[in-house]
Amino acid sequence: MRCLNIVFYLLCFLILFESTSLASIGGVFTAPAAITILPIYLIIGFVNIYKINLLEKKILLAFFVFILYSIIMSFVFFSEYDNYFVVDRGTRFLLLATPPLMIFVICLRQNISTLESGITIITFISIVSLLMNVFMPDTLNFRSFIHYTDALSPNRLRGFTLEASTFGFQIITVLLLFSIVKKINLNLYIPILLFISILSTSKGTLLVLCISVLVCVMFCMKSKLKYPMMICVSIFSIMLYDSFLENSFELDLERYTTIATRGTMYFTAINILIDYPLGSGYFGFLPAIYENGLQGINTFQFFYPGHLNLQEVLVFFSEGATKGISTKTFFFDWMIFAGLPFIVCFIYFNFHLFKVFKAYSAYPEMICLVFISTSLTTFVPIEGHYIAPFAYALLVLRSRTIIKNSQISNP
Repeated sequence: MRCLNIVFYLLCFLILFESTSLASIGGVFTAPAAITILPIYLIIGFVNIYKINLLEKKILLAFFVFILYSIIMSFVFFSEYDNYFVVDRGTRFLLLATPPLMIFVICLRQNISTLESGITIITFISIVSLLMNVFMPDTLNFRSFIHYTDALSPNRLRGFTLEASTFGFQIITVLLLFSIVKKINLNLYIPILLFISILSTSKGTLLVLCISVLVCVMFCMKSKLKYPMMICVSIFSIMLYDSFLENSFELDLERYTTIATRGTMYFTAINILIDYPLGSGYFGFLPAIYENGLQGINTFQFFYPGHLNLQEVLVFFSEGATKGISTKTFFFDWMIFAGLPFIVCFIYFNFHLFKVFKAYSAYPEMICLVFISTSLTTFVPIEGHYIAPFAYALLVLRSRTIIKNSQISNP
């Protein structure tokens, strides 16, 4: 048991290193340093295959059923696309989807005290990455073992991950998890998180954090301070948008491709959902994007007729293109992969956790849940970002603990 804990703590130590030079071996799949620990857990899993619990059996069953569905769907695309290309790319997507699922199951198997110790390790690493980025930026801006590529924007923080947006998500998620296990006063903690969000220069992180706090205050708090806090958070959010976010979004629209790419891919995913309600599967992901991309551009331009820099996203829709093609978010990627079944499961899973946390006034957990789910829906993919399944596992265990403690105190 002690050896297993050491392996888990090593996983926690490595989990924030998402863009290492290991990418030279297998690209995005091998870029996270924590990928080196997963083979150990695979061996442990095979040795203890007959000891898996009911939840793990359900997860494995769903995983293999979806693989079977993806194989069946591949025949839909074999007649129009090169068979080797369809199988090769589909297999790569399958490999990318496997590690986050493994992280989720691994963390669910830990007891809550082990997981809390792991979060302390992760928090220490995230603070080190923040301090290094602020006071020694050159150590993280250039290619090294920690980073496979030079920084895309050297004037922005990226910590041990690829860029500012994923770094903002990473460090705020970690600090929210730390507030849960250490029971930190949110009234003092939230301003610190907002400051770090601004420091990270991640617009998505800052906006989603404000939304998460506002949702918690609006729907959950029962104190007399509820409405004054709602007013304060709303005024702060408006001021923040006027002074920081508005100009940043306008600059992004005029000069860069981020918003144009994400917006187009969101509508592309919706169009694919109409064509393939049950999803395109792993093997149909790229063909479905090729077929619906231009329609996605037209739909996006219908809702936003202003100037858009489509230089990046247009490349995605050329048959045979592969580099960097995704919706840039977990939710819309999996809307393409698994369609309506995924949407139903995602909403049910998050709503169930939210309902538990709301019923027992677990505000830190609630803010963390809304932050993670909204981020994964709007601007964060899950491939390579293992902190997301780690956080979800903690929230699941916390919900069980809260319910169990309530039953003990109120038999």
